[in-house]
Amino acid sequence: MEVVVEARPDEGRLLLGGDLDITSIEAARRAFDVVAAAGAARVVVDLHDVAFMDSSALGMLVGWHKLLAAAGRTLALERVPQRIARMLSLTGLDRVLEVRPA
Repeated sequence: MEVVVEARPDEGRLLLGGDLDITSIEAARRAFDVVAAAGAARVVVDLHDVAFMDSSALGMLVGWHKLLAAAGRTLALERVPQRIARMLSLTGLDRVLEVRPA
């Protein structure tokens, strides 16, 4: 798993790559904590280079959404690959999360 963090006051960004699953999500969680701590009103997660995502990763994204929403902040998924967009659609998460296709 690859993680790049861009924490700015106006917008925090996480660029994720590789497999996002139960064995690798801890690195993503640590990166999110850095971005969230910067206090940006909007956090964008770029999924362009994610090859695989399992249910634990979906749960993590929902958790991030809830955490940010409780603080009046937003989460957006950006450059979402077709296979992951389909998973979000099948689970109904595309109606809960802001999803921008690749």
